[in-house]
Amino acid sequence: MDFEKIITELELGKPLSKIAKEMKVDLSTIYKKMRNDKDLQERVRRARETGCFTIIDKINEELETPVDNQQMMWMREKLHQARWLASKLASGVFGEKSKQEIKTDNKISISWGKPSNEISKAIEKTNN
Repeated sequence: MDFEKIITELELGKPLSKIAKEMKVDLSTIYKKMRNDKDLQERVRRARETGCFTIIDKINEELETPVDNQQMMWMREKLHQARWLASKLASGVFGEKSKQEIKTDNKISISWGKPSNEISKAIEKTNN
């Protein structure tokens, strides 16, 4: 199985299911190889992310050419799908949520000692 070709095709925006069909390879075989090889898994993930950029570029090119109303509806659906796909696969670039880092001070100080007069009086009042 030629994984270099698979990576290249993914970067060009082609779905993995279509690549597997063209190569006459069962998709589950590809997934099994990926499960057993973390490096391959990461390369496929990065290739899919790059493929999102390619898909968006292709759609932008298509949008430059005037089309009739029916084709415009189809184009709008493709654009909507590409945006959704990009928000999931390349969320670091196209994600809608912003990441915020929240720092909190969780220090607790415990000490033993003789309570001050005001605290002693308050404790005595509650005990009586």
